[in-house]
Amino acid sequence: MLCPFGVDTNIPRDNQRYRPNRFGGPDPAPVELPGNFFEQAALAFRSPDEVAEMTLRAVRLNRPMVVTDPSQRENFRQGYVDLVMGAFDDVEAFDRGAS
Repeated sequence: MLCPFGVDTNIPRDNQRYRPNRFGGPDPAPVELPGNFFEQAALAFRSPDEVAEMTLRAVRLNRPMVVTDPSQRENFRQGYVDLVMGAFDDVEAFDRGAS
């Protein structure tokens, strides 16, 4: 699983050109992000080559997950680990109620 927090790509400039018809179809205008989006996100943007190198390294080391920005550790924990642990809590509560 690749979690590319920030990769320097053409997505902000080209993303809408490939928008499916069910979402309004292609649009030549660039994606407009809030003015302070990048400051708030505080992402370390890497080149696609760096991300590719990191991904290949993970494959060679048999790692199931690649993250590209170590500064996002706490955000990831709060956003995903706590969410998954909550799912385990829910199933335990379900099993206690079912018995």
